[in-house]
Amino acid sequence: MSVDGAPLRHRVESPRFRVFASPGFCASLHATVPPRCPRGIVGLDVGLRRVIVGLFVVQTLTGLLLMTVYSPSTTTAWGSVWYIQTQVPYGWLIRGLHHFTSDAMILLLALYAALLLVTKLYRSPHQFIWWTTLVALGLAIALSLSGHLLPWDQGGYWGTKVRTNILARTPLFGEWMAKLLIGGMDFGNLTLTRYYTLHVAILPLALGWLILRVLHRPANQSRDREGAEPCRSQVTVSHQLPPAFAFATVMLILLATTYYVHEVLGSELLDAPADPTTTDYPARPEWHTLFLYQWLKAFQGPVLEVVGAIIIPSVIGVAFLLIPFAERILSQRLAHRLAIGLTTVIVFSALGLTFAAKWDDHDPVTAS
Repeated sequence: MSVDGAPLRHRVESPRFRVFASPGFCASLHATVPPRCPRGIVGLDVGLRRVIVGLFVVQTLTGLLLMTVYSPSTTTAWGSVWYIQTQVPYGWLIRGLHHFTSDAMILLLALYAALLLVTKLYRSPHQFIWWTTLVALGLAIALSLSGHLLPWDQGGYWGTKVRTNILARTPLFGEWMAKLLIGGMDFGNLTLTRYYTLHVAILPLALGWLILRVLHRPANQSRDREGAEPCRSQVTVSHQLPPAFAFATVMLILLATTYYVHEVLGSELLDAPADPTTTDYPARPEWHTLFLYQWLKAFQGPVLEVVGAIIIPSVIGVAFLLIPFAERILSQRLAHRLAIGLTTVIVFSALGLTFAAKWDDHDPVTAS
């Protein structure tokens, strides 16, 4: 008897069944079909990828709406952002969604990178997915940092100035890179124009290509550059984290956050207009680089500041990129444990430094 209760002889007599039941076909199927993925991993993978793609679409659409009002000039940028926040109908909602969607993309890309690390999908021949995810995370952070200057307020102006000053001290190419971003010796219209171009054209195109190339792939497979599949799943939609439900949940959280910040906290996500003559403004970076600000307090002086802000983070970044090659030197188990350990130390250190930075800002004794 067969599984469904039908006589087996009818199945055996079928020519199609004889082909599929032949030893040669079963052997070839065993050799070519990759192993199945765990149901939970496939569902989380699919859900994360679809939510990230959806957030990128929302960020693009809200950005296009903001471009219809925003004016990239040192004399009009702040006023145009204030006009969006206070005069344009639901302008605060559009800009708030644009702002918090950027933050959510950074968090979810980091979570997706962690998922790849835990499930060992950084191993050959799937290392291209790992590298692309790390680059996409870096581009998402750069996109957020480039947008920090566009309102031309005190926070964006001085935060960007501190970052470019650190960049200028980097050996070999630092001064050249800083001048390229600034457009001269000091901040001005050309600086704002270049950051605007980065924010609305160069970085979104690069990030969008990576997201659509790697994250927006078929739900049942993960393909590398050569088309190899790390695993194949026959998990149905009911076993997955429904992408539409996951995306709707994230959007509801972002909408609630935007409403709370605007209506309850009364924040316009806008500081006072930029004043280059200010000498005592307490510049603070965005939340995703706040740990670096606290970290740099241990590196006083121009040289040590470059070591703490550029060299050490670059070494850590290269170490993550080289994780797929670690197993060529070490055993797979040891390399994986070292990668997990390195990630755990960095994550908890960043959380601790971020908490310390927030604590210092609220402590009148230690706040600078």
